[in-house]
Amino acid sequence: MKSISSLAIGSLSVLLASATLASCSGNKGQQMEMPAPAIATVTLAPQNVDLQSTYPATIKGKTDIDIRPQVTGFITKVHVDEGQRVRKGQALFTLDQVHAENSLQQANAQLATAKAALVNAQKNLAYTVVTSPSDGVVGQIPNREGSLASPSSAQPLTTVSDNSQVYAYFSLTEKDLLALSGNGKGSLDAAIKSMPAVRLKLSDGTIFPIEGKVATVSGVIDNNTGSSSVRALFSNPDGVLRSGATGQIIIPSPMDSVLVIPQKATFELQDRRFVYVVNDSNKVVSTPIAIETNNDGKVFVVTSGLKADDRVAIEGVGTKLKDGMTINPTAAAPAPDATAAPAAEKAE
Repeated sequence: MKSISSLAIGSLSVLLASATLASCSGNKGQQMEMPAPAIATVTLAPQNVDLQSTYPATIKGKTDIDIRPQVTGFITKVHVDEGQRVRKGQALFTLDQVHAENSLQQANAQLATAKAALVNAQKNLAYTVVTSPSDGVVGQIPNREGSLASPSSAQPLTTVSDNSQVYAYFSLTEKDLLALSGNGKGSLDAAIKSMPAVRLKLSDGTIFPIEGKVATVSGVIDNNTGSSSVRALFSNPDGVLRSGATGQIIIPSPMDSVLVIPQKATFELQDRRFVYVVNDSNKVVSTPIAIETNNDGKVFVVTSGLKADDRVAIEGVGTKLKDGMTINPTAAAPAPDATAAPAAEKAE
């Protein structure tokens, strides 16, 4: 009886062990047979892109003229208001004319001996009416009737800005200037003349409708900032741009027949940038690349490391993908129509 029981127990143990092994083998088989993840990819092909560089800018009128009196006297009349458009020769302020008239009478009495004083008094009388030296827009008027005006005053009576055209001042680094001249292969003047028209983004994010042109580049590089002042000229027929305003200069940089990849398809490792290239076996291979420093915040222009017809993974970078992983490549979804976005926003 004991031998039969022992045999039964032994057989049961063998069966249990076999079932356990079969179960483990089944789980391993299921894990190995997990399908490869579906990852969106793009196939690279040369294309034309319009990149742009943006620089902070300060806007100034073509001329900003401080208005100062030629004689000392109390202001008796302010003929204009702040923001008013004026013409050359238009009266802006009138100073107290009594002191000048007394001087004129004294000079007339001493005409024989003081012709020079007479001329000076006549000039002083004329100077009591301060006129605009040019067409433009009146700036701030800090002093009103009753205030004393003097040529030696630190603060001008006002400023008249001719803003029919405006200058937008911005800075380029020494590296930018070298790139403009082809690293010294060409002249900077020739590079400026060949530069494309520039745009001006206003402080509210809108683009000024009239294109401008880079006119001058300072010949001196600031030792403190390592940059040089650049001036772009914009026509301003409607007076939208005012002296003292700020904005951003946008310089277009078109590039022909280049390879472009989404920025999200890249990752950095030890100051180097990589992408996952999908080989013929649908395995991803981390590949170092070099990119153009200028970019639009969405895509990179690849300068080395990739070639046309390479497949690049654009999903799961930094999360799912690992070097050597097998994937199921899928076509990337088409980019949204940029022209349709504003209409959709309006519909909301």
